[in-house]
Amino acid sequence: IGSPRASIEANYALMKRVGKENFYAGFSDDQFALVQKSLELAGDPQLHTPSIREIEQADAVLVVGEDVTNIAPRIALALRQSVRNRAAEMAAESGVPEWQDSAVRELAQHELSPLYQLSGYATRLDDIASETIIDDAAELAHLGFNIARAIDSVAPVSEQESHGEKRQVINAIAADLKEARRPLIICGTTSGSEELLSAAANIARALISARGASQPLDFCCLLPEVNTAGHGLMVDGQHSLGAAFGKMRSGDAKVAIVIENDLYTRAPAKEVDAAIAGVDTLVSIDQLPTRTTDKADVVLASTTFAEQKGTYVNYEGRAQLSMQVFNSRYSNRPCWRWLAESHEASFNELLRECNSTVPGLSGVSAVLPDLAGTPEGMKIPRQPHRYSGRTAMKANENVHEAKQQQDEDSVMAFTMEGMSSQKNATLMSNSWAPQWNSNQSISKFQDEVAGELRQAAPGKLLYSKRTEPGRYQRYQAPSSRPSVKHGGYSVIPAFQLYGSDELSSQSAAISERLIGSYAAVSPADAKQLGVTGSDTIQLQAERGTAVYPVCVRSKVKPGTVVVFDGANNFPLAKAGEAVRLARLEGGGNAQFGNLIVSDLHQEGD
Repeated sequence: IGSPRASIEANYALMKRVGKENFYAGFSDDQFALVQKSLELAGDPQLHTPSIREIEQADAVLVVGEDVTNIAPRIALALRQSVRNRAAEMAAESGVPEWQDSAVRELAQHELSPLYQLSGYATRLDDIASETIIDDAAELAHLGFNIARAIDSVAPVSEQESHGEKRQVINAIAADLKEARRPLIICGTTSGSEELLSAAANIARALISARGASQPLDFCCLLPEVNTAGHGLMVDGQHSLGAAFGKMRSGDAKVAIVIENDLYTRAPAKEVDAAIAGVDTLVSIDQLPTRTTDKADVVLASTTFAEQKGTYVNYEGRAQLSMQVFNSRYSNRPCWRWLAESHEASFNELLRECNSTVPGLSGVSAVLPDLAGTPEGMKIPRQPHRYSGRTAMKANENVHEAKQQQDEDSVMAFTMEGMSSQKNATLMSNSWAPQWNSNQSISKFQDEVAGELRQAAPGKLLYSKRTEPGRYQRYQAPSSRPSVKHGGYSVIPAFQLYGSDELSSQSAAISERLIGSYAAVSPADAKQLGVTGSDTIQLQAERGTAVYPVCVRSKVKPGTVVVFDGANNFPLAKAGEAVRLARLEGGGNAQFGNLIVSDLHQEGD
């Protein structure tokens, strides 16, 4: 069982060790289906996955079902930059230089480029959004399909919105997207809804059809973990985690190897326990103790990302090489080296073999540094020449300087001796230029100030485009909807910037900002349930029952419940599932000081 937080090399070494037919996904089954769909959309020749810089250039944006700030904060910052494009246009029309920031802001005042959100709850981008429509996933998908129909009359809908306030919003979104020079559609897998992905894709295809544009449309699908795309490109569509568990329970698998993955964050505990009980030996390779390592018969300690070299694929399909920063002080090894068939295995050879063996990763070896022109036997120093004072760092312990640590897997050395990277080199450990003794010297290695780097490697784009474009997808409305009248609430999953990531939540600094699990309801539903912000409620779902502190939020649709299951816990309820809520007597006193939302409801507001 692989992992979306493990490197390409670690996943491939596992695949090579057990055989492709025995290599399974490390996602939850629901997430795996969404990742497969997002990768399918990434291969559409009419859709272009934009870089961060390209996102900043968008002049009209529609976010479908994602809380961008908590899922992809760097993209959220890019969206804040994008809404200022209207100000840049006004400045150009008035002859004000764009670099004159204060004058541009004064001219634009509150004029912003349009940004619309279809969301399950209020987000941190509401302050720059033209409109935020809050509803459950089914209704948001319905609106999305109607937006596509408003743009292109042949786009399919299950039921057309014909009048009212929603019709006005649909028409406004459609008009702004059609008028934009560079519209952008953002969706993702964390919404838990395939229908929202389909709605976003239909809107993009409607824009292409209506505009008659020959250029692909910017379409960004957010993915939650560092190597979600890379792991998804490696796994066969039939090899889900559920299929792996079935093989383990039946006894077909005698040994299970799990790399850098806590299975208890991917599936219900009962399913994981049953699967582990079905194998003779469980091997877990990970960086930190987890509930999976606690159950393992063999535990091997792997190095962290900073202690190893590795390749990762981001949302854009861009493979990027991560260089080792320092050596581990312990006996742990990179995951791929634990799995390698020989102690003399080479990182570069492993990646080249992956390049030629895994179709989805064809071209990935291009991330390896080009060492043409570098003297043989010479390495590139990690330390700058300003590090010459290192001889005095431990002089109080020993006046003789110890030998510098060795790095056999890299072209870089843990020293200041070696061949410094030259002009246009593909590898750059630091920047320095005469009379520039700060990081501002980076401008000497760019085409222009804040321009493209002439140094370093930009990575390799891996998404291969199909020859045939995708077609409109049809939306079938759910046959039944949760009804508050009958005790049913529709679940909307929530994520937190601090706490939704499996590893970062273990960091001492970040753990101070963590928030525990909670269930958020609207003031109207809180009144009906008889709860306040200091109470607890019981949530009854198909997978079981759990107790959550109540968080009353002003901008949550009545009839829905926003659920955050806390750090490193598998969600009890699926997105869109109808659950029952009930107040518990003797509730606790939950604290939401670290909750990053702007709509906490206070009695008397």
